[in-house]
Amino acid sequence: MRVVAAVVTVVYCVLLIPDHELRDVVKTVGLAPLYLVFAIEPRGLFDGRSEAWTRRHPIATGVVLFVFLSALCSSGLSEVLDWGPALAITLPAMAVIVAVGTYFFHRRQGAVSRPGDDEGQIAG
Repeated sequence: MRVVAAVVTVVYCVLLIPDHELRDVVKTVGLAPLYLVFAIEPRGLFDGRSEAWTRRHPIATGVVLFVFLSALCSSGLSEVLDWGPALAITLPAMAVIVAVGTYFFHRRQGAVSRPGDDEGQIAG
């Protein structure tokens, strides 16, 4: 799977040579890093070490998810629809999905945390 992700990353970048319209650049900038993360597979990302960061920074996590999901969905829709309608559908839909997901994830984390934890308290 890692080899496939690396090959897809390289293919996206190589396809920019003949097709360098704005649409192709946006698609490559959005999707190539996503595949590259799976190709490199950093240990901290997949073994649970990044979980503390995602709990502390729900908005930043939501922004990262919004960028990658928007790029992925608009890339797929732009193959069927024109670029404008694909963005008009994708951006609001991903904004709602990420906002609702972030809200419920943050709410669930608050319900799971134990009363003795000092997470979220201001030191001083």
